[in-house]
Amino acid sequence: MMTENKQLISITVILILFFTLFYIFYTPTFKSPGTLITAKTHLPQDLENSSTNHLTSSPSNKKSFTICDKVDIPWMASDRVYWNGWNDKATFMKSDGTFTKGNVYIQEGEQVCIVVLLGPTPAKSSIESEDHLGPKDSIVLFAKGQNTTLTITELEQHPTQPNAYFAPVRFSHPDVYQLHGLNEYRSYFWESPILHTYRPFQFISENKLIVQQREKPQLLPECNTTSIRGAWVDSTVFSQKHTSIFYSMFENSESEFMDQEDSKIFVPDECHLTFKSTGYAARCLNKKSIHIWADDNIKRNLKALHFNGQQWCDDITSEQLERPRCDCHEDDDDPALYPWAHDPSIPFVLNNALGIHTEFYYNTISENIVYNAPNILNRIKSVDHNNTADIVVIGLGNKDIEGFRILPEQFAYNFRNLITTLRHEIYPRQKIIVRTPQYYCCGAPLKGTSWNNGRSVVFTKIIRQIVQGLENVFVWDVHMLGTDENTCLSEGTSYSRRHVVHMENQLLWHLLCPIETVGI
Repeated sequence: MMTENKQLISITVILILFFTLFYIFYTPTFKSPGTLITAKTHLPQDLENSSTNHLTSSPSNKKSFTICDKVDIPWMASDRVYWNGWNDKATFMKSDGTFTKGNVYIQEGEQVCIVVLLGPTPAKSSIESEDHLGPKDSIVLFAKGQNTTLTITELEQHPTQPNAYFAPVRFSHPDVYQLHGLNEYRSYFWESPILHTYRPFQFISENKLIVQQREKPQLLPECNTTSIRGAWVDSTVFSQKHTSIFYSMFENSESEFMDQEDSKIFVPDECHLTFKSTGYAARCLNKKSIHIWADDNIKRNLKALHFNGQQWCDDITSEQLERPRCDCHEDDDDPALYPWAHDPSIPFVLNNALGIHTEFYYNTISENIVYNAPNILNRIKSVDHNNTADIVVIGLGNKDIEGFRILPEQFAYNFRNLITTLRHEIYPRQKIIVRTPQYYCCGAPLKGTSWNNGRSVVFTKIIRQIVQGLENVFVWDVHMLGTDENTCLSEGTSYSRRHVVHMENQLLWHLLCPIETVGI
């Protein structure tokens, strides 16, 4: 009996050792339809030569000087007087690049360098960093003040100190800020979260950033870019300081653009976002035909267009709910109200007695790109009214982020092929608008998905970089609006809350209808 027990124990130990080594060193390979994708094979040239550290807004690999170039990051990473080397740490650097335990002072509109230092890696990765389009670690970071929340997604990994990340960040609103960080995954585990337990580590900066108000406010130009960076600011504080700007941003409709609990509005950093009503957009688009190929997120954008008395998601559905269900769910598809959501041959129409007749043809695509790109393209090619489109809106990538065992490299390869085929073969003359994937934060992947912040950020950066190299193709950057305060993770979905959907539509109108295009 003792001998049998010893044999059983020995077999158990061997199996445990085997699976442990398999877990640490195994790197899955994936096969997309007809093509084996590896990290360095068949990637777009502009992505093959860079990791996500270098997925920038410019196609050039040449980097411009930033305030972070003044910081001695290798010294910070090796110092053991101000950092013990074990606990994750975030800090604001002084304007001259030096470290301080005290608070940092700047004026609104100025930049400061933010540095994040991570402790030892808990598990060794068998894959080198050049095999990835993403960073080694998934870090969520916010700068939070009493009245302001700023999402920081541009952390760059230091080339010689892989546990150090940094970012130059502009602060446009007076407040007292503290960094709130979440170290989600290490060692590229964010790429395949199904294989790894979600065990995040939270950290808060010891020092604070005091952003002081300027004596004379800066005059900002009209927003007319595809990527609008900004922060969510308390509406009361902002309206008291900028009364005329606040009115021009919302024209008394500000309640649609803020959450009912924290009353924050999105304010761009470097430009002025004037309000564009659906009627304004209808006059701008006039009799254009718009083809939409997208997932359910754009369906919510269409429902949110208030026109001819149509209202979406306005009333609380029951006394037990603090928010209406439609705030975070997409399950109200009454065919009588939304026939266009059920039949792609029926357009959603903006029209009036002045002869305006804008048609939106919505085509649902509920599949990921990596394994379904040929089928998606064949479906688009088969539609009879392709040649009549004036504008095309694409909203894909969310299904790839949530899909099991879909790597960024696979997505980059297949998305590049899909969008270039659309550009050159199917819609060669039309303006194409590409909606970014959703911002996702901060918690475990939704059940049955691979959603996490790292995947959300990296897949979005891939889309930005690929699109910027294509003529007459533009990014509708809804990802820039994301914070931990306006996602629907607590409700079990990856949608944006309804007030964010309204702001997404404002970004779309600014993209399609610059102010000078409409005769008023």
